[in-house]
Amino acid sequence: MSVKPPSRVVLFDGEVDLQRGLLERGGETFRLTTREVSLLAYLAARSGQMVSFDELLIEVWEFSPAVVSRAAYHTARRLRQKIEEDPSKPRHLLTVHGEGLRFEPWEEAAPAAPASTTPTVEPVSSLPAQLTRFIGREALLDELASRLTSERLVTLVGPGGVGKTRLALAAGGRLQAAGALPGGAWFCDLTTRQGRAGLHEALVTTLGLRQVDDDPSVRLIRLADALAAHGACLLILDNFEQLAAWSSDLLPLLQRAPELRLLVTSRVRLKLTGASALELPPMDPEEGAALFLERADGAGGASWARPGPASPPDRRRCGAPSTGPGSCSPPGSRRRWSA
Repeated sequence: MSVKPPSRVVLFDGEVDLQRGLLERGGETFRLTTREVSLLAYLAARSGQMVSFDELLIEVWEFSPAVVSRAAYHTARRLRQKIEEDPSKPRHLLTVHGEGLRFEPWEEAAPAAPASTTPTVEPVSSLPAQLTRFIGREALLDELASRLTSERLVTLVGPGGVGKTRLALAAGGRLQAAGALPGGAWFCDLTTRQGRAGLHEALVTTLGLRQVDDDPSVRLIRLADALAAHGACLLILDNFEQLAAWSSDLLPLLQRAPELRLLVTSRVRLKLTGASALELPPMDPEEGAALFLERADGAGGASWARPGPASPPDRRRCGAPSTGPGSCSPPGSRRRWSA
């Protein structure tokens, strides 16, 4: 079916007059070649759709299906140099590697809704419900919640099993209860994720988006814009240590979503400018003893008697992540008794 191409194409920082073959940007005018205009017109008429190189060669170049050519690829590269603000990070003319091209038009902001209109983006929460109460570490919880109100990227650093996840969830829950996160809060478990693609896939799944793009830079822009639409919100990234090499991918999220807060738990520090790190030490012995007693009561019922004066708990080990002989975890239990 024939699709009528538009007469003009709006870009992020300019506009193309397809009838005259002129690009207008920043008060200057640039001319496109006839082939560049034909390619842009064909793709713009199918905005958002992947168009194969084979289809372009047949429909735009009018080649025979038997012809093998990279003409479309090379023309697209030249066109990208002209219409993109940064050709290395294209917004409009995207290559779907090994398949073809896709054109994404610039979507201008819609008019502001009246004040009485219900927001189109509802607050959400994917923070897991906690079945037990938070015990101890009140000072650390206060400190973490305070940092999240004044800092945009906070990392919670400590060894495995020390209680980073539980403290992060407690801080997120406190901010939500206080009404500080009207846009919502998300929890993203990265335990099994590997590599940059794994990080992006986890974010897409957590935010409930469809697969947004094959190009990593464009994918980050879409993720950031989705977060920005929620306004003041929190994203907890749990177990980030194996993805530390890709921590720089967090920066575009913060840049394009100005009200976003990121809380990252990790066994290693992230080498990011502007990140506020909070070290999480093992639990205080007194708090560890209280935690042990409550969890033991819940795990063992009547078979777990509270120690009398003659048999106090070994407080040197309470709060440590060990489950070996002499630790504070009930025998046979594999649970981590963290706050």
